[in-house]
Amino acid sequence: MAVIKKDGNSMGLPMNINRGNPIPIDTTDVWYSLEEAQAYAENGATAYVGQLITVVDETNNTAKVYVIANLAGELVDISGSSSSDDELGNEFIIYGGSASDVIDEEEGNG
Repeated sequence: MAVIKKDGNSMGLPMNINRGNPIPIDTTDVWYSLEEAQAYAENGATAYVGQLITVVDETNNTAKVYVIANLAGELVDISGSSSSDDELGNEFIIYGGSASDVIDEEEGNG
């Protein structure tokens, strides 16, 4: 089960961390099986709501990004789509404006 923990310990690092190899810094960031990623999200001791997880499809040389969406560990695909049914694209199509219009409106300028 995923958790929501807002008051975890933290440590400021006095230096940057540079990747030495083409591998993830956190071993729970990249998975090569959706089933294993789902098992981690549902039962992993370090799984948390809001965590981003990438699942690599080695057969097709592709990857999808998921977010742990709730305490049950549900994974939601947020990697987007190039199809015309893409949810984010439809919001702007329905709105009929531009991104700058939305920003102006949120800032009270529109």
